[in-house]
Amino acid sequence: MRIPTGLARLDHALGGGLPLGVTVLSGAPDSCKSLLGNTICAWNNGINIFTAGNPDSFVYYPDGVFVPYSGEACFELAYDAIRGGAKFVLIDSLAGISSVADNAKLRFRSSAPTQRLLFHGLKELDFVAQSRGAAILATNEVRVDISKFKLRPFMPHITEDKRVVRLNIWSKAGPHTQKYGVLHDVGFVLHVPTPTGVTAELTYTATYPTGISRSLDSLLHAIDNGALTRAGAYWRDADGQTYGPGHDNAARQWEESNATS
Repeated sequence: MRIPTGLARLDHALGGGLPLGVTVLSGAPDSCKSLLGNTICAWNNGINIFTAGNPDSFVYYPDGVFVPYSGEACFELAYDAIRGGAKFVLIDSLAGISSVADNAKLRFRSSAPTQRLLFHGLKELDFVAQSRGAAILATNEVRVDISKFKLRPFMPHITEDKRVVRLNIWSKAGPHTQKYGVLHDVGFVLHVPTPTGVTAELTYTATYPTGISRSLDSLLHAIDNGALTRAGAYWRDADGQTYGPGHDNAARQWEESNATS
């Protein structure tokens, strides 16, 4: 079982969608991690937990964004959401999570409580999400492959797979950036480990603040798979139906054609 992202090319590379459990989306700042996460969250009517908000309150915003007051509250919220039946939870981001113990006015400060919270919190969420048929996507600005981490010390109720998370997807800012007043387009590249062990490289263009076009992604997926062939400014399917001119018109027409077929 997989949880679809709503993006045809990404779902194809992942073998149908995100695996059950915790997937981490890593990359440098401004590599569109939050935008991609929000796109997937909206598609699945998921729970969005934003960790860079007001640290003094626990607020639910009308657009479905939760702001926990601590790292412990973040994991409790995600845990309760999965136990309550949510099939997708976005944690944006791990960099904003800190333990109450780390925030206390201690004479000798240490990041150890937060490290333990991240390791054990992610593993516990991974365990619960798998058992409940749900996916959790956590964005991460640390340039470390969390999918290779294993639990230490040993957790008694985890007897086999001690990996902290299922999968790590890498996002890298692309060279394409164009601005049109308040709107601007920015390119980014995803490096996605596929079920076959090969890493797929997917290039996207995201428009702020509207997001990633699912219809354009569906069109590009059809072109990649040979379902559509180019004919000048148009694209043609196996039945001779043409779509276009241009990517935007073709994407809209292709989406309408699939919706009615």
